[in-house]
Amino acid sequence: MNNARIIAAVTLLFLLSSPVSAQGTEQSECSNRTSSDHYQHRYDVDEFAIFYDLSGDNALADLTDLNNNDIPDIIEDTMLQLITMRDVLGALGFTHPFDQYRYERAGVERIYVSMRNLNGNGVAFDPPHRDTTHAEKPCVLLIGLSSELKAGNLTPAHELFHLYQYGYSVLKNSWYLEGTARWSEGLLGERSYPMGLIPHTPEDEEALFSQSYGAVAFWMAFLDAVSPFTLGERRYTDDLLSRSYVNGEQIIHDEATTHGSAAIIEILEAFDKLDRQISHVENRRQKSWPNADRSDAANNVSMLNIVYRLLKAQ
Repeated sequence: MNNARIIAAVTLLFLLSSPVSAQGTEQSECSNRTSSDHYQHRYDVDEFAIFYDLSGDNALADLTDLNNNDIPDIIEDTMLQLITMRDVLGALGFTHPFDQYRYERAGVERIYVSMRNLNGNGVAFDPPHRDTTHAEKPCVLLIGLSSELKAGNLTPAHELFHLYQYGYSVLKNSWYLEGTARWSEGLLGERSYPMGLIPHTPEDEEALFSQSYGAVAFWMAFLDAVSPFTLGERRYTDDLLSRSYVNGEQIIHDEATTHGSAAIIEILEAFDKLDRQISHVENRRQKSWPNADRSDAANNVSMLNIVYRLLKAQ
């Protein structure tokens, strides 16, 4: 994340959560706490729950309600996008976070999405949280979205992909985390990212490691090299392609593509194995790293070496 998103993340964490253990400790067993009773409205579909306000500091900026069902269109559209992104990822073979060891161990069963006054469009948290405001006390994952989000903005899909990344691996180095999350937006939206280069020198590698969202150009170069025959591929079912927002616009853009999805899954699975190997060597608990270690620069070389090995295997 860039500095603005880090600030937003810290702010939202204090607004939503009351951690009961030290910052550096992983809360995989859902020991973090959150509450949702301070929101005015809640909208539930499947595993998703969207919380929002119609007045006050966190009030939605857009209250358009074209279908007159007393639910703002931006809330319905956000839910439609989340569900479609989940279904696209499932159809392509990505493993749902709930089915990954880290979150299955914690008993995660819901994804809470809060619409708030954020300094940025959105943020996704990797530690699971216990909602203490309900008798069932469900274990949930948290996404925060701006209350000023515009219709069709792909931030909900982007943040949901982060939860998938967190499920696979504890590694959070930004050139990987944000670069591939930006790639994931093209599963629904127009994929018009620049084509970068594969690093050839230590200086090139350091330049890559310093990037965040812009690292998508590197990942596009990687996918072009390992999946040249799937350019423009659209592995969508008719049901997925028929889905639309409240205003009738398609959720999956005509220029969206599933190109590179198999290779991205391979990367996620390799990073899963990598953090497990590091945990074994350094005697860490599986999937329970201190927060600072997840994005430590010491991870970069090992992660990039995996990318190089996949390139050489082609």
